[in-house]
Amino acid sequence: MGVIPFGAIAEGGSFEYGDSHWELRGLQESYDAAEAFTVGTSSVKIPPIQAMMVLKIIAWGERTFPTDCTDFYHLLVAACKIADEDGTLRESEMWDSYTIVELCEGNPQLIAAVIQSQRLRNIFEGEAADRCREILSDIDARENFIAMALREQRDETVIANDRKLCEAFITGLELVS
Repeated sequence: MGVIPFGAIAEGGSFEYGDSHWELRGLQESYDAAEAFTVGTSSVKIPPIQAMMVLKIIAWGERTFPTDCTDFYHLLVAACKIADEDGTLRESEMWDSYTIVELCEGNPQLIAAVIQSQRLRNIFEGEAADRCREILSDIDARENFIAMALREQRDETVIANDRKLCEAFITGLELVS
């Protein structure tokens, strides 16, 4: 569980304690978009999966931990699967965009990745979304991020397909701007 500092302690968009530095951009939006779930007699707020993906990108941009990339990858795969299973993918307006369908080679899984990027507009605006795009706009950083995200994969076909999945998400993120 992550404990997130807000209020006066978070002035300036970051928090430092000892040798640690935390980037706080996007945390307030994630909290605001979170849904409360009851667990026993308590409740916990869980942000949308797309919010968690953005926070992982921002965290990686700050500290470059490979686990942030791997976590992002697992969240992206899960979000795309959910979009397929809940009908969001079939009902998406993305199918009406010739540009998106062509960019995604008509592949529903890639279109699902673009949908995840587009959903960010409902959660993030301003600094958090801009920081995400800034981190992934550098070609070398983008390649490094994707390579780290897929570092646990061994099957070359899975790596090739999931590389395209990550690239489709990033393309969708660029289209949001």
